[in-house]
Amino acid sequence: MYEMTFDGHMWTLERCAARPDFSQPFTSSFKDRDTIVGRWDISDDGLNWEARLRPHLHQAALGRQGPCPSSNPRQRARKRLPMTTRLSGPAAPRLPAHLVPSEVTALGADLHWEGLLISGDFSRQVAEDPEISGCRVTRCSFVNTEFVRARLSDTVVERCDLSAGALTLARLTRVEFNDCRLWGTDFSGVKMSDVQFRECRLVEASFRQSSGDRVRFERCDLTNADLYAAQFPGSCFFDSDLTGAELSQASLAKARMHGSTLEALRGAVSLRGTTISSVQLVPVALQVLAVLEINVDDERDPGTG
Repeated sequence: MYEMTFDGHMWTLERCAARPDFSQPFTSSFKDRDTIVGRWDISDDGLNWEARLRPHLHQAALGRQGPCPSSNPRQRARKRLPMTTRLSGPAAPRLPAHLVPSEVTALGADLHWEGLLISGDFSRQVAEDPEISGCRVTRCSFVNTEFVRARLSDTVVERCDLSAGALTLARLTRVEFNDCRLWGTDFSGVKMSDVQFRECRLVEASFRQSSGDRVRFERCDLTNADLYAAQFPGSCFFDSDLTGAELSQASLAKARMHGSTLEALRGAVSLRGTTISSVQLVPVALQVLAVLEINVDDERDPGTG
């Protein structure tokens, strides 16, 4: 059975299986209103991937009458299998088996990195409309660097410093940030799908009006982070510090917050629909009571002596 996701731009079909079977994902995007550009990959172990097919699907070729019926009953039955939306954690980036060390020393317009191992100092630069796919970005400095309308997919970013940088209006698909310094980084308006932040310092980072499916924060410092009007339903905030975070008008329905510090939150009522553990009950309840202006006072009649 293939699992399907669609975020309004990226369309994926994925078949996950263990040996001796094989995994086979299809990743595509809409080039224009009539054209879908994608690729099929295959892997025997879930780690090393090989591109098999790069189809360009056009509306004229697809036709408007739907697929032709098959004369094979087994094929007809297989086509009737339901497509299900994956509800598990973020899918891991699909990195190529071999990465080529990059010799790039500066960013610029129309930047395109694919299948590269990237390291270096790219601080205080601007990259317009960059596309980064199938890369491992390690020990890089992007301090005060701005990525304008970036598209990142199947990429691992590890031990990098993006402090005071910006990824505004970016699209991130199957991206991992591991042990990164993201102090004050601007993720405003970013659209994420299968994105994980692990052991990252996101103090005062901004996710204002960003959105995501299958987004996970694990052992992250989100102190005073800004999630105003962020749309992260079903996300996970595990063992992270959200002290002083701004959650006003955020949508976090079905998010799981286990092990996280949830104190001095702004807009605590946005935790509506989330799941917390029993040890988090008291600090969260006190904040919700304060928002609702409910006072706790053991004295029944304060007017009597």
